[in-house]
Amino acid sequence: MNMATVEQQLDHYQALYQRRAGQLTGGQQNWFSAVRQAAWVRFEQEGWPTTQHEQWRFTRLQDLAAIPFQLAVEQPQQPLDQSRLRSTLSDSAVLRVVVVNGRLHADASTLDRLPRGLRIGSLGAALQSSDPVVQAHLHHYLGRFPSPLAQLNTALFEDGVFIHLAAGQVIEQPIQIIYCQQGAKQPLLIQPRTLVVLEANSQLRLMEHFVGTSETVYLNNVVTEVVVADLAVLDYYRLVQENEAAYQLSTLGLHQGRNSTITATLLNLGGRLVRNDLSATLAGEGADCVLNGLTVLHNRQHTDHHLWVEHTQPHCHSWEYFKGVYDDHAHGVFAGCIHVYPGAQKTDAKQTNMNLLLSDQALVDSKPQLEIFADDVKCTHGATIGQIDPEALFYLRSRGLSEVQARHLLVFAFANEILQQMKWRAVAVLVERELVQRLQAPELAGVEM
Repeated sequence: MNMATVEQQLDHYQALYQRRAGQLTGGQQNWFSAVRQAAWVRFEQEGWPTTQHEQWRFTRLQDLAAIPFQLAVEQPQQPLDQSRLRSTLSDSAVLRVVVVNGRLHADASTLDRLPRGLRIGSLGAALQSSDPVVQAHLHHYLGRFPSPLAQLNTALFEDGVFIHLAAGQVIEQPIQIIYCQQGAKQPLLIQPRTLVVLEANSQLRLMEHFVGTSETVYLNNVVTEVVVADLAVLDYYRLVQENEAAYQLSTLGLHQGRNSTITATLLNLGGRLVRNDLSATLAGEGADCVLNGLTVLHNRQHTDHHLWVEHTQPHCHSWEYFKGVYDDHAHGVFAGCIHVYPGAQKTDAKQTNMNLLLSDQALVDSKPQLEIFADDVKCTHGATIGQIDPEALFYLRSRGLSEVQARHLLVFAFANEILQQMKWRAVAVLVERELVQRLQAPELAGVEM
């Protein structure tokens, strides 16, 4: 990216910020205004990441940075065509939260009868009212190295979702947050912000579902912060089904208390370019963190997973298991780091990345990493990149399957290992259906592996 291009794209975002600064949630006197200003200064200083930055050397944003995105929140609100959400979960027991162009859409959401102890609402409204829980937690869990795009979100977001679960409450109904787009034909910058706080000894199941309801070019610049206090349990899912002209740059910050448990599953099935920056901090003794991921890409799609897991206390456990299936000219990136602090003894951490290439043009860059500063730990990492096993293919063909059927079955079995670990079966079925469609393999419909 030459200097002229850098200056042009920075001038564009400066104009957006100057136009909106006085109209942001709470105005200039809101308690969050100083945080916004500091975030904007950081973005101005750092600018868009380039391949010269180590954390971005496999993901090129030059074309994306040159697009003159307009703020989605400045577009006139229109009635939501809910028929375009049919690809989402239809389970009537699910609490549905709909976010359109970065703003909570109350009419399309089911928030009228929430279980006791559960609050779900507009983050913008909570920010406006100086909610004490929001004040205590917002913008505290973006990791040690938040990207410039996370800073841009902090500076310019206007709404999103705030979820607060009181201590000791166990919510049986799962929550599905649906992010969708509508409106203008010009490229839109959508900046949803989500804050989830689970108090001590509570339990919740939650999915963030990104649905490409618009065929236009847009950028979802997403930031989600999740706080799980002592003894709390969260079963979390992120399903990306953006359209193939869309971009998503997301930051997910997880913070865990003593003896808490987070099981997070990241599922990427769409988008032209998707980048996930995940930071998990095990801040309480005995915390457990399971991070699973499945990516299935084709054409020229690109996905970049960057994971940073911090073990700050003893007797904590983390497991990372990410799989990718890449066809055509798709490109996958996995960079995971487990950082064990001095004193975090009895740490048990494992990191695995496995990738299946279905064409000679598909590409994967994998970089698992350990940084250990304690001496009584058990930490392992590994990565594999390969193609379909010819012996397994031969075995299935010898049992009467065609070559196409055998290949489909092996790919499905490879991906299905992640799906079988998902406790929320409705989500697994939704992904299985998408996977069968992606493989164009009707013979696998309804297969139980």
